Amino acid sequence: MRAHHLVACLFVAMPTVAFAQAPAVHFGSDWRPMDVRTCTTKAMDALRAQDFIEGTKAANSAWGFNEQSIVLVHCVPQNEGETKGVHIQVLAASRSGQEAERLRNQVRESVFDGRRPDLNVLHPDHFNTDSGAFGPRHRARNYPSLHWGYDTRPKSLGACVNAAKLAMHRTGMRAAPGQTLVWGTSSRVTVLVECAPIGGTMSILVAAASADGQVAERVRNDVRKITFDAVAIDD
Repeated sequence: MRAHHLVACLFVAMPTVAFAQAPAVHFGSDWRPMDVRTCTTKAMDALRAQDFIEGTKAANSAWGFNEQSIVLVHCVPQNEGETKGVHIQVLAASRSGQEAERLRNQVRESVFDGRRPDLNVLHPDHFNTDSGAFGPRHRARNYPSLHWGYDTRPKSLGACVNAAKLAMHRTGMRAAPGQTLVWGTSSRVTVLVECAPIGGTMSILVAAASADGQVAERVRNDVRKITFDAVAIDD
């Protein structure tokens, strides 16, 4: 199982869920005919274009933050037949719902366009614009906490969505299910699960955003465990 932690939370538009004390989250996903390296490189370019304080890429993900928001781009490889490419997930969490929506839109447009970066030149895996040649800028870092994890399971789409709904209810959250995406909300945390059928298996992303990093981590862990391990029961 692969999981990633950051202190602070493509082309299908998804609903936004936000509460007074929980971060606003915007999310979308879609497929494009590119490889993972191209996807993560374009994601880093998009974060720089938004003047993010820091950005990092590792494996098949790229993420970064500015003063009040954090963005994750996750690139899931699809290596079969006509759908060879990547399933791209873009998530933006912010203290401002309007800003979360704007960043989700701007980053996904940059990653999803037809541009192909030159992969023969160096593309750093990390940048920090507060430590430039002209001295540190010391910008405020008040972005929410985001914890996420992803893996695959031999589940049907219906079984995955049902397991995610069960996870929301068992962790005391209000569940808002869709065809492939399940939101969970409380006064302190916003969590989502996307079930993406890829290559005969189910790729599952779980992400939780909160002002409290411990809350985000705990909810991510609880929802992930239930969603991944629940017995597959379809509607």
